[in-house]
Amino acid sequence: KEKDDTKDRTARNNQAEAESRRRWLAMMLLGEDGVTDPPGVKVRPVPGLHSIDYLAESAFAKKASYVFGHVINALIDVGFGFHQVRAASYDWRLPPSKLEERDFYFTETKMQVEFLHAANG
Repeated sequence: KEKDDTKDRTARNNQAEAESRRRWLAMMLLGEDGVTDPPGVKVRPVPGLHSIDYLAESAFAKKASYVFGHVINALIDVGFGFHQVRAASYDWRLPPSKLEERDFYFTETKMQVEFLHAANG
């Protein structure tokens, strides 16, 4: 009986994992036109440095999931402030022309560069 319980639990866990992956994928896919969000879903990039520092926030996984976390910390250690270091996160699912059309990505990035230049010389 204990083996059957373990098998049932394993099967339920596998089903739950498969369902979780299916839901994640449904949220990440664009609509049928390949550009818009599907009905009821809106996915946008996380703004700011938080979007590029680490892939995971948990204490267990954070250290192993760095992207630019070490670079950001090193820049801050040598005197750069958060007002001098920025990230230009974007929706990697879209072609460049649609990034500008939907999110004004290049316009916003240009304004951010101009602001940083004016603020920091």
